Amino acid sequence: MKGQHYGELTAIKYLPGVEIEQFGSEDFTKKDQDAGFHRALAQKEIDRMKTVFKKNAHDIAIMDEIIVAVWSGLISEEEILALIQDKPKSTTIDT
Repeated sequence: MKGQHYGELTAIKYLPGVEIEQFGSEDFTKKDQDAGFHRALAQKEIDRMKTVFKKNAHDIAIMDEIIVAVWSGLISEEEILALIQDKPKSTTIDT
């Protein structure tokens, strides 16, 4: 979804203690297109967030474009709800 370089990536590198991981492709996907490649990238993000949440090392997790990934059918709403339910209470999710 958003594996490209955007201005916020340049600005945020000046903030100490901020980690950025991108999982999207530089290609766009459409809702009804065969999206196996994009689905795998979205699943990689879900798996990574599970690992991050287990470590309980972050106050905020920004999952930009995750709602679009659900809308596009790349990941299920149930997967996101389970991720939210299993996150540490001290971590805030922003989309």
